[in-house]
Parts: sequence; C-alpha cells; structure tokens
Amino acid sequence: MSQDTLKCVRCDSPLTFAGERDFHEGSRGWGFFLGDLGELLVNREKVEMYVCEACGHLEFFLPD
Repeated sequence: MSQDTLKCVRCDSPLTFAGERDFHEGSRGWGFFLGDLGELLVNREKVEMYVCEACGHLEFFLPD
C-alpha cells in the first residue's frame, strides 16, 4: 500500500506505517489442550497497521 497517499479519516493528517501484525482468531483453548497441533485449528490474518500521529487513530489493511 502506498504510504504517502494515506490520510486519516478523522483529521485528514498523514498516516504513518507502524508495521505488520498477526491477528489470532478463535480460542486459545485449542492450543492449550492439543499443543502445537491445536494451533492449526485457528485462523491467523496478517495485516498492515497505520497510525495517525495527530489524533491516535489506527487503520488496518490487508497486505498487497
């Protein structure tokens, strides 16, 4: 995603790239009961995170 074109939807200030994050969907219980095998049963999504330095708003986007 082009970082220099993104603007905050709240205050129209430029957004700053804050890195990629992995989101974990589902219960952590599978991993507790089944160990690493249980982690195969959960969904993980990688997202790019952008932050507005002016107002603190966060935006998440799927990577290209």
